[in-house]
Amino acid sequence: MSKLKSDCFMKKSLGWIKWKLYWQNQSPLKRREPWFCKPAIKWLKNMDISKFRILEYGGGGSTLYFSDRCESVETIEKTKIWQRIICTKLRNANHCFVEKPSGEYDLILIDSIRNRKKEFRIAKEFVKKGGIIIFDNIDRYPEARQEMVVEFKGWASDRAGLTCTGVWIK
Repeated sequence: MSKLKSDCFMKKSLGWIKWKLYWQNQSPLKRREPWFCKPAIKWLKNMDISKFRILEYGGGGSTLYFSDRCESVETIEKTKIWQRIICTKLRNANHCFVEKPSGEYDLILIDSIRNRKKEFRIAKEFVKKGGIIIFDNIDRYPEARQEMVVEFKGWASDRAGLTCTGVWIK
């Protein structure tokens, strides 16, 4: 095997090992927290969201986090297997999966694997005046990044680099 192929194989193998260790020991589902950078999680933990109605595009650790702390959580999650995994970990009955937004929300999270730019446009219509949109991995979306009021930059548990979480307020 050539040196280049060997290096590529090692990187793929190490990536898989890191991924396996992460999911066994550091999963956001296990920690019951969002998959954001650490400064954004710290900011969120300092907010009183007990009366919030929340919508999230993309479920996971954030679903569990919000369900443990707020009045209601609606999640748009297209992957049925992932929905079942999340449901097995919920402690409260204040959560449901939905197909689309309905009504107004205090907070909307954009953290899906779908079309985040489109989700951001839609979220602006459904967030209350004074409400918050949290846009994770905003560093990948320069057009939306320009609209953020606050941007948190830091390490996330699963990533080998810095990531950014943006906050938009209506």
